[in-house]
Amino acid sequence: MARSRSTASPIAAREVAGREVTGRDGDGWRALPGTPVTGADVAIGIDVGGGSIKLGLVTRAGAIIARRRLDHRHGAAGEAIVAGCAEAAAALLSDRPGGRLCGIGVGFPGHLAADRGSGSMGNVPALDGLPVAALLGRRFGCPVRLINDADAALMAEYRFGAGRGVRRLLLVALGTGIGVGFALDGVPVETAGGCLGDAGHMIVVRHGARRCRQGCLGCLESVASGAAIEAQAGATRAPEGAGGATALLIGDALAGDPAAAAILTDAGRWIGMAAASWCNLFAPDRVLIGGGLSAAGALILDAVRDEALGRAMPGNVAGTDFALAGLGNDAGIVGAAAGLLFADAPGQGGGAATRDERGHA
Repeated sequence: MARSRSTASPIAAREVAGREVTGRDGDGWRALPGTPVTGADVAIGIDVGGGSIKLGLVTRAGAIIARRRLDHRHGAAGEAIVAGCAEAAAALLSDRPGGRLCGIGVGFPGHLAADRGSGSMGNVPALDGLPVAALLGRRFGCPVRLINDADAALMAEYRFGAGRGVRRLLLVALGTGIGVGFALDGVPVETAGGCLGDAGHMIVVRHGARRCRQGCLGCLESVASGAAIEAQAGATRAPEGAGGATALLIGDALAGDPAAAAILTDAGRWIGMAAASWCNLFAPDRVLIGGGLSAAGALILDAVRDEALGRAMPGNVAGTDFALAGLGNDAGIVGAAAGLLFADAPGQGGGAATRDERGHA
């Protein structure tokens, strides 16, 4: 089959999807029967990363109209991280007191529980098993849903970005870890843990292998993730907060530093090696490179594409192109929110939530 190529201020009388919401003094929202989602609605998207958490107030057009960022230390208590998210989310509502809050979507960097209320095996171990949705639901009284972070970025790109209209879409999210999502006709493929399993932990190194932060020996994350790159670059480039060493490395590489460029190109080749296997499995029409490391642009993209095309079965990549994600590092925020804004959003439960997720007993 031929495939195409292409390149906490209370807000009175609010409504959420199927509910009216009335502000309470400082303590969140109270859900009551109301009307369906409309074009004036907004949702909060939370993108949880290994070193930072990004939050945004998102419209149905996919625009982020207010944002916050939290840096968190490795080893911080999970309850403290969620409390920080709640305070930042409340501040977002204070920033933009118009519109109606549909709910909160959380992009989680790992596997999801069956009820999409908690996660496990992620890059933020303190959140493993913590009832994130219930904790946020009690604070805000609105639907809260978790989605795998790579799938969040994937669906944002499919609906608003560089993946619009692409039938077989693969996205590689390069951050502290490496997440991979694949959608067929706009529906994310789930194999385990409410996501595409652990494709970022595909084994690529046999001899001299290192373990990644989650204990996998010789996997892609151990050599090409943001954490692995910082381990290489951090000795000579002092970090400035979470992800600082990588940001400095990318800046130096784009300014012409050959040593910095070599580190990023090498990471791209490792990613391309794994991408060849993903292409053999899924034969995607398009492969998108997203996440914070995608700021390196062609340094990463060209290395990924050349390595993947040189290793994959030719028939599986004959119609495949490789491109940078269109929404950049905002995709995770937008995709996490989209499931609350669109009743037809695949793989996200259409914004529906259980009683526990809304904070009720």
